[in-house]
Amino acid sequence: MFPSNSDKSYGTPQNYKVPRRYTSYHNESFYLKMRDGVKIAIDLYLPKKLNGTKIPAIIHQTRYRREIAIRKPFSWFISGRKIRSLDLMRNKIVKSGYAWLNVDVRGTGASYGQWLHPWWKEEIEDGVEIIDWILKQKWSNQRVGTTGISYAGTAAEFLAAKAHPALKACIPMYSLFDVYDDIVMPGGVYLKWFVESWEMINRSLDQNKLPKKSSIISHLTNGVKKVKQSEDFTAVLKAHEKNTDIASEAFSLNFRDDKSPGLSIKMDDFSPHHQINNIEKSNSAIYSWSGWMDGTYAHAAIKRFLSLKNEHKKLILGPWDHGGKYNIDKKCKTSFEHEAEMLKFFDYHLKNEKNGLELEKAVHYYTLVEGKWKSASQWPPHHNKTSLFLKGKGLLAKKTDENENSASEYKVDFNCSSGKWSRYRALNGVEKKAALYADWANRNGKYLSFETHKLTQDIEITGHSMVEFYLESSAPDGNIFAYLENIDEKGNATYITEGMLRLIHRNAFAMLNIHEDAVPVRSYLRDQADSMPINQIEKIQFDLLPTSYLLKKGHSLRLSISGADEAYFKASKEENVVWKLHHSKEFPSQIILPTKDII
Repeated sequence: MFPSNSDKSYGTPQNYKVPRRYTSYHNESFYLKMRDGVKIAIDLYLPKKLNGTKIPAIIHQTRYRREIAIRKPFSWFISGRKIRSLDLMRNKIVKSGYAWLNVDVRGTGASYGQWLHPWWKEEIEDGVEIIDWILKQKWSNQRVGTTGISYAGTAAEFLAAKAHPALKACIPMYSLFDVYDDIVMPGGVYLKWFVESWEMINRSLDQNKLPKKSSIISHLTNGVKKVKQSEDFTAVLKAHEKNTDIASEAFSLNFRDDKSPGLSIKMDDFSPHHQINNIEKSNSAIYSWSGWMDGTYAHAAIKRFLSLKNEHKKLILGPWDHGGKYNIDKKCKTSFEHEAEMLKFFDYHLKNEKNGLELEKAVHYYTLVEGKWKSASQWPPHHNKTSLFLKGKGLLAKKTDENENSASEYKVDFNCSSGKWSRYRALNGVEKKAALYADWANRNGKYLSFETHKLTQDIEITGHSMVEFYLESSAPDGNIFAYLENIDEKGNATYITEGMLRLIHRNAFAMLNIHEDAVPVRSYLRDQADSMPINQIEKIQFDLLPTSYLLKKGHSLRLSISGADEAYFKASKEENVVWKLHHSKEFPSQIILPTKDII
């Protein structure tokens, strides 16, 4: 890592000088035949001039093409092995003394077979066979790690759950932990945009075509790299035609225990949190890695970290979007080098190098606006809980409203939208932009908002904010969204974080331990769904996505509420819905903030 001014704080992960032991590498493409005869496409990278040195291996299993082929004439001066950010990461790791295996999971890329659903049992079992193959190679030191971003990160976590004795370290990056709550149904609300766009992208990839709206660089490619250039790809693509349409399977699902119509499986059946005991038994070191604008995955990383009990776990939450391509803290730049931090972790666990990792605290997080890295022994850090109460005239204050009948009426506007460039847009890996929420001030719809007076001091919010509303509704169901905003001296609004809940899940708190969390866990089970009584006051509680954010003196904090985010989430079926949000001493609607300082 090469620290910038924003990195010079007491919580920055220890600088690690990347040991570049090799200057070049070999690349070999081949098929490995699995137990059932299905051929899996693999690209192996090995440092040149090993001269008998034994090295560890890193497995990367992806659904999004292990390698890409470059069209002529571009292939004359552009290498397909260096065009993506992941390729640059791989190159640095290989030159530091690792074997790297890029794998097309079965039924995708250049691999044969069918892709039944994400992370299905045959796909994960393939990873175990690949480890067995690695251990037979003369260059292997009998230690294996695994990593990946997004889908590949979850594949890495599932591989850890197989508890292979050679697998010692796993870095799931920018990846989910609970399929239901992290990506398909956050707060029980169907994330329609992602599921449908993801299916369209997968369908294009399975036909070896480019997804729509792909980057300019992607148009230089011929699709996935073949194992052999002379290979007839017809049989591979024919096998991919049988791949499951996930959007069709997901559309009819509402509850955690619902089964998909075609596959007859629940989301928990392919969710990492359901494998947490097996991951624990594996004794693999797990480094959970995410960013504050990584969809809902910062919370996913936290849940994984809290659910694991082994002493080798770590958590990092940085100023990143999905995949870490962009630093989303525009004013405060950090030159954090991802590969160096990964190598520190892998070198410690796969090469037994005493590099200071054991001296660091388990958690590192970055505070937005302040521009500083910080560390803690646990999550969340020990902070105060500060309640701000909703009041009449749109105020947010430290005391409740004296008016015993105080309430705000709101006709739900189903045109409300968080804008095009939200935290969810980058999740599909195709459409990315450095300035998330650049269109926040011009978003559609009318919101119910409450705002503080100008702050008399800087306030740091780090952790999970909670809202507690006393709500009347004219409809038995609906979705509620809450947004936290920073308002500067000129009245300009900046998005901080958000949370949402489908109202029928308001009382569905988990009776069984689904997973550990820093906030109350909901079950989202069908038999715990509870319709809203018409025009009766109900207590509604839910958390906002975690953040670490500094509010500056002279700014104010705004809480905005809506019943829709039409750009991303499936709308409620109800129409002409009117809410009455109560905020009195008897019904003290509030937001509870995790603050470092007392407001």
